[in-house]
Amino acid sequence: MLKQEFLNSLQRSLVGNLEYSKVEEHVHYYSEYIDSRLRQGISEEEVMRELGDPRLIAKTLVGVGDTPYVADEFVETDKEQERKVHNYSFNGRNIVVPAWISSILLGTFLVVILGMFFALLGGLLRFAFPILMVVFVIRLISKIFK
Repeated sequence: MLKQEFLNSLQRSLVGNLEYSKVEEHVHYYSEYIDSRLRQGISEEEVMRELGDPRLIAKTLVGVGDTPYVADEFVETDKEQERKVHNYSFNGRNIVVPAWISSILLGTFLVVILGMFFALLGGLLRFAFPILMVVFVIRLISKIFK
């Protein structure tokens, strides 16, 4: 695992469990820590091994006194209420999007694509149907008189 993968995983694990400013603080701290270890001549792989699993670090950070925070109100921690997020990287920026928004965008995209497909199919059938009917009638007549 590389530094950016570690930080992305840590951020995904913290989002929805802590106030966003706290998430950014923790991610920044670990980014600075990794950079300082790299400046000391330790390889990135070794630093990642030292740190361990970012999800376990996130569980520890959430469990040591920071009350979970969601949408400007404090809530109780509950495994079933864990917020699922999707992490996207765009122009070097990390964008965290709740999974339900990603699902809505994907659904909208599919509806638009299917709508265009069926509109195109309907337009083609409007022109092709009379031609197909003529071909069908000609074949029917040819079978009757054979």
